[in-house]
Amino acid sequence: MSSKWILSIMIVALVGWTQVGCMMPEEGTIIYDQDFPELPADNVGGTDDGTDDGTDDGTDDGTDVDQVPCITNDVPDLDSDLLVYYDFDKDFNNQNELTDESPANGRSGGDESGWPYNLSESFSGAVTFHKNCANGMAGYYDGSKGDYYVYNNDFNDTKIPSLIGNFTITMWINGNENNSKWSSTYSSGPKKNEGALSQSNHQLDVTTNNKLRVRSFDNGDQPDLVDDDSIINGVWYYVTIVHEENDIFTLYRDGIQVKSLDSMMASWTQLRLGINRNSDVYWKGYIDEFKVYGLAFDKNDVIDKCLAYSQCKGIAPATPDNLTAVVSNVNGQANLIWNPTNGTDNYNVYWTNNPTIPIDPDDLSSYIKFITVTETSTTVNELIVGISYDFTVTANNSFGNSEPADEANVIITESKNDSGLLVYYAFDGDLTDSVRKFNDGRYDLSLVRNAKLVYETVQVSGNQVAYFDTNEGYAFNENFNEINENLEDFTISVWIRPDQNMSKFSSVVSTGDQTNKNLGAFQIAQTSSSPNPNRIGMFAQNTDLKLEGPTMTHNTWYHVVFTKAQNGVDEGTGTFYVNGVQVEQLADFKTGFLKLKVGINRVSQNNWKGHIDELKIYNRSLSASEICNLYKNHGTLNAGATCETPNNVSR
Repeated sequence: MSSKWILSIMIVALVGWTQVGCMMPEEGTIIYDQDFPELPADNVGGTDDGTDDGTDDGTDDGTDVDQVPCITNDVPDLDSDLLVYYDFDKDFNNQNELTDESPANGRSGGDESGWPYNLSESFSGAVTFHKNCANGMAGYYDGSKGDYYVYNNDFNDTKIPSLIGNFTITMWINGNENNSKWSSTYSSGPKKNEGALSQSNHQLDVTTNNKLRVRSFDNGDQPDLVDDDSIINGVWYYVTIVHEENDIFTLYRDGIQVKSLDSMMASWTQLRLGINRNSDVYWKGYIDEFKVYGLAFDKNDVIDKCLAYSQCKGIAPATPDNLTAVVSNVNGQANLIWNPTNGTDNYNVYWTNNPTIPIDPDDLSSYIKFITVTETSTTVNELIVGISYDFTVTANNSFGNSEPADEANVIITESKNDSGLLVYYAFDGDLTDSVRKFNDGRYDLSLVRNAKLVYETVQVSGNQVAYFDTNEGYAFNENFNEINENLEDFTISVWIRPDQNMSKFSSVVSTGDQTNKNLGAFQIAQTSSSPNPNRIGMFAQNTDLKLEGPTMTHNTWYHVVFTKAQNGVDEGTGTFYVNGVQVEQLADFKTGFLKLKVGINRVSQNNWKGHIDELKIYNRSLSASEICNLYKNHGTLNAGATCETPNNVSR
């Protein structure tokens, strides 16, 4: 034979070797990352069709379609229930990488517990390490070499009693075409035929048709848990096996439940990887990321553990858990937070004020609104004070949406933590300042002339309100003034319900005892007499400068707001709002806080007759949207209000 033909044969042989997806190592050979051909990047979860497109050029530079490295996320597993974890990631400083990476979780090592449960080899080189499609490197088991497997004798149900009840096994596997029937990725000990006392050791193997099978014998004649579909050799699969204390085994493949079977007892006399219970059929292929947990996963646990790896594809995320809702420091808002889920692109947050109907994302009538966020917390706005809301959240990716999380409930209450809120009188049976800025009661109101107010339960904020009678005096606080507080910019917000037969200038709020223009005391008062006796307005300096609102109807609730904003030119701009709507605005509107008086005007002792509730004063000029929010967010009184001029208010 000529040297030319000999050279051609050698080239063909070399090319043929490099085109094999995962060449098997020689017995006892440690093959490192740089000299082992990598698996196809799409070779995960049954998506590979098993064909070769012939594009491989015989090199291992990572650029060919069939030689692209598997890219994954290295997600630490800190699960407190993780009993054992083998990552098979070769440490080049320690070639024997068969160590248990599970956290201690309060366990101690040594003979007492056996932790960590490091693996021993039946023969040196029983496992070699190579790149994989799960995480880092993988352990390769060459079942054709005979009695090659790894084991730990301390991992048993005598030392870990939970292993006879609730436990979960997860692993990545990739079988070779030479795998024989009953080749097992793991077994929980050898099979023992001791009659009624036989151990219920179990294993994951493949059938004649290359179907995954979980086998566990008690009396020797119970059925097996077998997948309906065959796996493809050379393809990576994420397998989960769950056992419950009521002796139900459930098999999952790539995060999806395959089948469940009851009356399958479980025992562990040892942990073995790469060999079945009969000790005569060995796994040929890869096993990686092998873990055992001391609890029974539900389907969401399975999905979330699978999606911790970027190579797990084709499934929607797990349902988020621990959804919590709390009232925000801003009125009309709720803050939500939940646990993250793996493999998630974004989350949808839904809410409703109808507790009788569960939120169904597919039923528009079951929720008010939803928002999409990328973080695991958000703030929901435009909620109504006094109303109870239910919230849920779904996790979403390109393959679909999770089921809705367990609903969280919160009742929206009035915020007392707004940094600009100086005083807040809720009139819930007393005259205390609910903000208590100084924690000493210095801004609590006092009654004059031994007067007594009547507190009634009327629907505004869901609690009580104060009724002021013209014969019963008024309330005041002399400490609340512009000496103790910076009140160049401010907002007064109050709910009122006027009775009939009040005189002109009867006032809800006033800030002094005189009309001296230099002092600027002002008031919110009834501004007109017949024929429109119930027009409400703001007086500042004296009666020659005022903002006037609409005529009001007796025995009807109104929300009245005055804001003062310095404009840098004159005494500032005063704006008057009724029911969330701006009714008038004037510049050069001088104001002065000499004291705070509730239920009487500045000078002439014209007392307010009617209800007053939810009086608040802020040290800033609220925006129109904030005022609208205050108007809308008081119980059922204004549920659905849009801050448009109501029909019962004329202009």
